[in-house]
Amino acid sequence: DQPRTCVDITVVSPIQSSMPVRFVVGSAACKAENKKYKKHEDACASSGYGFRAFAVDAFGVMAPDALSMLTRLASLLQVSKMYPEYLARQLVFRRISFAIQLGVARQLLS
Repeated sequence: DQPRTCVDITVVSPIQSSMPVRFVVGSAACKAENKKYKKHEDACASSGYGFRAFAVDAFGVMAPDALSMLTRLASLLQVSKMYPEYLARQLVFRRISFAIQLGVARQLLS
């Protein structure tokens, strides 16, 4: 990874009219992740930055890079705070889940 990295965070709905008739769990997040890489990766690289897409669907299914980033954050928390692995993962995933739920609730209420 680059020393400095741009992260584009997106939460998509897996229930869209443009989705295929056959529903595949996680496909919306993976498609959003690929779309973000196509859109931003070259521009960030030309500016000397790395790029990571963080895509999650509204039901909480994460694209591979999002899962990788959260796992890395959990391991850093484990090392820096001396938390057991299960606790570090639980804290990181619980907080991101709450943030996603809060964002979905705000959209439904507006």
